[in-house]
This record gives sequence, structure tokens and C-alpha cells, in this order.
Amino acid sequence: MDMSFLPRRCCESGYVHRYPYQFTIRARVTSGAETELSKIVNGKGDWMFYGHSNERQDGFALWWLIDLNAFRAALIRQTANGYSISCGDMANSDGTCFKWFDIRSFPTYPPLVVACSYDYSMDSGNPPKQKQNIISTTLKCTP
Repeated sequence: MDMSFLPRRCCESGYVHRYPYQFTIRARVTSGAETELSKIVNGKGDWMFYGHSNERQDGFALWWLIDLNAFRAALIRQTANGYSISCGDMANSDGTCFKWFDIRSFPTYPPLVVACSYDYSMDSGNPPKQKQNIISTTLKCTP
């Protein structure tokens, strides 16, 4: 496994309650450099870590470890299998563009989420709350 490319994203505090099921991947930058989405679609990376920062900005309120092979497979198969992945585009004021994806819209097999800080099987439709997990308290956000 080549660990030279391990996508990781950390959202600022406050987004976890507005977008509890979404993860974003940088899709365009003003410099024209290759983006995370381009690298992932072209086969780079096995997993992506995605986390929502907690209010103190010293850990995560919610995080996922995403299987990028499952992500790529879902993108390839979505129209052939008759389901649609919920996704969209968003732009920041600096010209950076992201693609957002809703984890609930991905097929159950192969599983998209390998590990997370929340038990989605117990979901009642309310925003996720942090599950007590030793990993979520030891991982830190760094700028």
C-alpha cells in the first residue's frame, strides 16, 4: 500500500450539525493544480479520513474513515445499478470548489465507511452525537 497519498479533511466546528452526513472533496483550485477528487478518481489512495472539528478545535466531534475503492466503485456503478448518489457542488469565496457527498446515499456493499465515531445503525434521523471511542479522543486537528 502506498501511504504517500492519504486524503484527509477536517471541517471547522459548527458544520457537524448542519451537514452531519456529508463529506467534501476539493474538486477545483484557482491555480489549476490537481485536486483531491482528481487524484482519488484516478486511483490514488485507499482510504480517506474525514472529520468535523469539536468546538474547542482540539479533537473531533465526528469522523469517518472512508474506503476509497468503495467510493470509486459506487461512482462507476451508480447509473448502471439504477441508484443515485446524493452529491453537489459548492464554492468558497477564494475560488476553491468542492464536491459534497451524502454517505447515506451510497450502496451498502461494498461499505463506504470503514470506521467512524458514530453508530449510524442506531440513527433516528437526528444529527449524530459522538460515540465514546478511544480513537476520537486521541486524534487531533492540526491546521
